[in-house]
Amino acid sequence: LTSLIIGKGNGNGSDGAIAIARHCTGLTSLSIGKDNHIEGDGAKAIAQYCQGLMSLTIGADNQIGSYGATAIAQRCTNLTSLCIDKRNEIGSDGAAAIAHHCRKLKQI
Repeated sequence: LTSLIIGKGNGNGSDGAIAIARHCTGLTSLSIGKDNHIEGDGAKAIAQYCQGLMSLTIGADNQIGSYGATAIAQRCTNLTSLCIDKRNEIGSDGAAAIAHHCRKLKQI
């Protein structure tokens, strides 16, 4: 499996994201719809297990925070496309980490 789309409001939460990340380590494209309740720990697991991601979308209202955004930036350095939608609360620290580590981004 190299590409996965999780629709909005599936209620997977961080536990679901952690399970998906652990078992889908070959993902190059991941899209998580809004309102799936993915928080920092879920984003960290995605970053830890899915380091080959080239495209990542995290929909609105998942609240990965600066912790999750920083983990993704530090480990998913092959990203060429990144969309972190509104109300994910990545803050200036998360944005700075993305700018510093994700040098291959062509679309943000």
